[in-house]
Amino acid sequence: MQKEVSFYIRRLDNLMRHRMDQSQAKACVDKVTGLHGFLVGYLYHRQDQPVFQRDLERDLKMCRSTVTAVLQLMERNGLIQRTGVPGDGRKKQIHLTELARSMAKDFEREIEETERLMKEGIGEEDLRVFQSVLHQMITNLEKQEPTCSGNEGSHVEKTAAKRAGL
Repeated sequence: MQKEVSFYIRRLDNLMRHRMDQSQAKACVDKVTGLHGFLVGYLYHRQDQPVFQRDLERDLKMCRSTVTAVLQLMERNGLIQRTGVPGDGRKKQIHLTELARSMAKDFEREIEETERLMKEGIGEEDLRVFQSVLHQMITNLEKQEPTCSGNEGSHVEKTAAKRAGL
């Protein structure tokens, strides 16, 4: 019997998360989750521009309450600092700490190695088709995605969007 696409996406996600959980970068700091590592990478690649909570919500398709909780934990763990913006007391710009910047470099190496291992033996054309299909699946699911006031969408949907969309 043929297994469903979501089964393979979930299995791949589990393997990738397990690999990152075993990474040297993660070993440096207790209580760092895969999502924290992902957000550190996101912020690291955007250091030259201001990043606010709403940017994370929009780009990662996450609800405000989820992003708020994650950012609070990252701040307690010394990975980010939030600073006020002159003229708008409600907005806080998100900055990586020195610890997070050094972790980002290590995570980057881990991600590159994981990418290399995953792509081993797969031709360029097959990879292009695979990415195109993933993009279409994400688009299909985003059309049906419920609002944040209710269900935030399944973990598989969010993971697939994160892996292929940024």
